Amino acid sequence: QSCGTDEDLFLQICNGFKDKYINNRKILFIQTLQLQLSAFNREVAKNKGYYAYPPTGLQWLVKSLETTDLDVSILDLNYEFLRRIIEDDTFSPNDWLSIVDEWLDKIQPSVVGVSCIGVSTNLLDDNHPLTGVLRHVKKKNSCIVIAGGPIATNEYKDCLNHDLCHFVAANESENKTKYLLRSLYGYLSDEKSISGIYFVNGNGIAKTKGSSDVVQLEGNIVSTYSSIPIEKYNSVGSLNPFSRMAGQDKHFSGIQLNRGCRANCKFCGVTAFMGRGVRQFPVNDLIEEIHY
Repeated sequence: QSCGTDEDLFLQICNGFKDKYINNRKILFIQTLQLQLSAFNREVAKNKGYYAYPPTGLQWLVKSLETTDLDVSILDLNYEFLRRIIEDDTFSPNDWLSIVDEWLDKIQPSVVGVSCIGVSTNLLDDNHPLTGVLRHVKKKNSCIVIAGGPIATNEYKDCLNHDLCHFVAANESENKTKYLLRSLYGYLSDEKSISGIYFVNGNGIAKTKGSSDVVQLEGNIVSTYSSIPIEKYNSVGSLNPFSRMAGQDKHFSGIQLNRGCRANCKFCGVTAFMGRGVRQFPVNDLIEEIHY
């Protein structure tokens, strides 16, 4: 069941998690696989036939946290998985979560955020990339686990009711994630609460109340490319069929020009995820990123 909650309950839960899990200021964001393991083909991977879409959403989260003193890292599990499949014939696809373990051991994060794009299978199937990572990290009981992105937003009840994470940051989550982390680390000032963070309380699933969250589009993510090996992505996969047509030796990246859509198609989740209308990035910020 779902119910509203006041901010005192949310902060009380955050304080409890802080005492149990917060040991440092290290945050790890994970982008999961962009493929279905049940249909994985090693030869397709070696031919760079799988998508290797950069973690643009997570890069924007990193950008939003630049003004904090948090130490934020990105694990693009999809890239690392494909790289190992191509480079190491002894690496088994079934060992994909060992990559997560390596990063957890290396970074020792207090908070892990997980997101997934483009995999449409039953969320409660352990083979689902999002479920697999969330369950694997949550069972370690060593850090706070946050789920985000379109799939987690649509399936927040299953994520929480099946104990896959501690929080779900719904929809666009730059502001929500920043507010949640500030709450967990206990250095809120006079900031107003933000709605759209789901969590479990004694009565079921609750959601933070507060101001509606519309992300103001400004700046770019040039500074976050130091977190990922963007110059190597074309060596493990493609951005889309057009990047393959341009040549597999061509480097690629994604440039986000705007958010939202002018339409309201029933079959599409963009409007539900980002709200009505279209927001555009400042032209000069885009040009700087394109030049970079």
